[in-house]
Amino acid sequence: MKEFRKIMVPVDFSDNSTTLLRDAADIAEKFGAELSVVFVVQSFEDYSGFFVPHIPINQFEEELFRGATEKMEKFLAENLKPGIPCHSKILQGDVAETLVEFATANKISMIIMGTHG
Repeated sequence: MKEFRKIMVPVDFSDNSTTLLRDAADIAEKFGAELSVVFVVQSFEDYSGFFVPHIPINQFEEELFRGATEKMEKFLAENLKPGIPCHSKILQGDVAETLVEFATANKISMIIMGTHG
């Protein structure tokens, strides 16, 4: 049987993410694994030519990053029972590519994610 030591859970803070996090925590507890809860702030650089925002794109992304960090802290406090080894990470970029890069770089052995949320 394969050992799962590192489990990644990408979240978007939706109700589906809440369910996924709780299920992932149960699995992590069963395997004695560490959870990596990850949220990716979508990069808007590619869209800069399409519209003129009221604030510069880099400032907008910084505010999203800051807000996501605060949301992650609250999300984990409300939905993760104490004692589960867990760390969170807010990343920025293309969501799919960034998740794959994070999983590879951190030697993630299991990814738990939904088809929605």
